[in-house]
Amino acid sequence: MAPAPNASALPGAAPPAATPGVLGQIPAGSTLPTAPPALDPKRDFDAAMNLLSRAQYDDASQAFRKFAEIHPTDERASAALYWTGDIAYSAKKDYAGAARDFAELLKRYPTAPRAPDSMLKLGLSLFELGQMNEGCAALAALPAKYPQASPAITTRARNERRDAMCR
Repeated sequence: MAPAPNASALPGAAPPAATPGVLGQIPAGSTLPTAPPALDPKRDFDAAMNLLSRAQYDDASQAFRKFAEIHPTDERASAALYWTGDIAYSAKKDYAGAARDFAELLKRYPTAPRAPDSMLKLGLSLFELGQMNEGCAALAALPAKYPQASPAITTRARNERRDAMCR
């Protein structure tokens, strides 16, 4: 019996199909890619706090922002936003960025433990930006919105309003 002709040798025939199940070979000495590490909110937040404690403000701010984006429902998400605002306000003197971060915290997490402090710092950021009426309004609203705020925060808000000659 004569061997069957090679299909690829016939004019107009399709090339032979690859052998099913063979996807290629891994070169010797290489390793398979690994899955990304599982999300660990505690580890991520602690890493950002470590950067902050070492005064690596840009890296800490980025790490806190990333934490808030990746873990928006974690109990530390509001604290991460607080720290981005605090770094912008205290370390960078970026009052517009601070105001944005504090306002975001107040909008997304209005009952967060740091909300009263964020409202105070929002008002102070607005003062630094020359937005006196808005800053006065934020500080005036603080005691009514956050009656549980510490006396230190409410006293500072009152004193800052007085110093800014708010009505």
